Amino acid sequence: MPGGAYSALSGMQSRLESLDRIAVDLANISTAGYKTERTTRFAAERDFSSMLESAVDVTSGGTTTSWQKGTISNTGRNLDAAIDGDGLFAVQTQFGIRYTRSGNFTRRSDGALANVEGDPVLVSSCHCLACQRRTGSVFAALASFAAPYRVSGRATEYERTGDQGARFVFRFCPVCGTTLFHTEVGHDASVGVAIGAFADPSFAPPTVSVYDCRRHPWVQLPPGALAFDKDPP
Repeated sequence: MPGGAYSALSGMQSRLESLDRIAVDLANISTAGYKTERTTRFAAERDFSSMLESAVDVTSGGTTTSWQKGTISNTGRNLDAAIDGDGLFAVQTQFGIRYTRSGNFTRRSDGALANVEGDPVLVSSCHCLACQRRTGSVFAALASFAAPYRVSGRATEYERTGDQGARFVFRFCPVCGTTLFHTEVGHDASVGVAIGAFADPSFAPPTVSVYDCRRHPWVQLPPGALAFDKDPP
């Protein structure tokens, strides 16, 4: 293949990555505090000595978060806040203080402000066959947060019946198909968020394992995790 063809292919790949990023940005156009990422690129000369020809290759140099200020709009909610300028909201979590630009707050029963990025009330793993099928993995890892909560951005949803017969509505990203969160039909007291959606390796491990009767034998539970053969009584 001539070296020029490599240049063309690398340029096409770069454009596809840019289009994917634009699609993610559009999907999060209503997400509070969302910050886009930009990929830096540079041209590198490749030596195709076996073909007696060289070419310039477009190479990715990594991604950086854009901190450009977004549009501030009136949501009509007294507890919504936005930072005009530099700075971040400090949120106390079980892992210490974390920082965010998302100011869609609610008030807990004890009067304190909270958002869906606060402490989960339960972190669990589910090994039922329904969760294995919907995730394409051997189990689902979930963090449950107590209501009230507020959802920003677009999500596509579908309903699935679990092994025990309960019905759940799952929401996923309309761009990449990633499962994001779900609720049980008729039970609005909590929301289950896929742990992988946080992209945080330091996230707390599951303390409860359900449908352990269908756990793959090579899957090891975290130390001290409470296992239930099916659903908890």
